[in-house]
Amino acid sequence: MKLAKAFALAAFLMLPSAVFGHPLYLTGTIGTAPVLLMLEKESGKLSGWYLYFREARDIEIDGHIDGDGRFELNEYASPGHRKMAAFSGTAADGKWTGSWKSAAGRTLSFRVQENRDVLQDLNGSFRCTARNLDKKFGYTFERSLNLTVAKGVVKTIDVVNGSKSRHGDGNQQCSIGSEDLKQVASDTGIMLEAHGDEPTGGEDAGNCTVRVVGTADYLYVQVGDFTEPKNDCRGVGTTMFCSPRGGWGDVIVDRRTQSCRATQ
Repeated sequence: MKLAKAFALAAFLMLPSAVFGHPLYLTGTIGTAPVLLMLEKESGKLSGWYLYFREARDIEIDGHIDGDGRFELNEYASPGHRKMAAFSGTAADGKWTGSWKSAAGRTLSFRVQENRDVLQDLNGSFRCTARNLDKKFGYTFERSLNLTVAKGVVKTIDVVNGSKSRHGDGNQQCSIGSEDLKQVASDTGIMLEAHGDEPTGGEDAGNCTVRVVGTADYLYVQVGDFTEPKNDCRGVGTTMFCSPRGGWGDVIVDRRTQSCRATQ
């Protein structure tokens, strides 16, 4: 590695997570399976989640990265916080490569890259609904998305999350739409911010951002941001987006089939 690149890498690794203002998004593969990682970095500590696009289940990870770009991450099962696998490798020039090894000893290659695509060439209309049934507690969860984009500019967006109880006593809903949001500059994906969002507001101020991160085959629609205090998109100022016990979940869109998966 040239000296200039070495200095650039070291400078990146010393940056606090607040500089990014959002998770560091990485997309690529474990073996041949496409994945998305969302990492928060504080000094040399790493924490966050990853998921397989085809499974849409958040998997907790944490670990560390040193000044030379060498990283290690542990993967945990939920519930129970039991270690299930480990990542190890090197990060350089925005590319994180190495191996993933399960607790049972299975080893796969690991290749991801920091996703800085602002989706300026994205065009299309994406309308889909995902439903999950919790048979044990009798709840049906539904998420729907209506998104129209032309050359990276959002023309229409409506996101709805709802839950219904078979007993009729636990129905909740969250909804947010074009009239609530404005598109703002972004260094990763498409970024929308709720009107009246006050990131540095008082104790009762709410924050709300919606981000669309993309790959050739998938779109990830993230409502809220776990790295920002109070950015849960439940409300902003006097505007409420969720009923009292309602909450948001993210949505994965398969661009080839126009189908949705709800993250779990």
